[in-house]
Amino acid sequence: MKVKNVKVNLSLLKYNAIKLRVQHQLPFKLVYYITQLNEHSDVDWVAYLMAESEHLLRVKGYYLRYPEIEQQADDVITAEFNRRFS
Repeated sequence: MKVKNVKVNLSLLKYNAIKLRVQHQLPFKLVYYITQLNEHSDVDWVAYLMAESEHLLRVKGYYLRYPEIEQQADDVITAEFNRRFS
């Protein structure tokens, strides 16, 4: 893929992740790691984050009502990050 296409796709991914986080539909750490992506990020890591986005997407306000579930999801994502990049 061209660098321009990658930048556009990443910017759309980041924008959508932030929009969903504002509505408390994605956990914080997932959105944090998505916003840290750039065109040099590991493809497997990007695929993992996208898969987790599909898996952890909930109805509006879900993570606001259930902070303990958000904390569990954050712990899993952080552990996976540490496992891959430590």
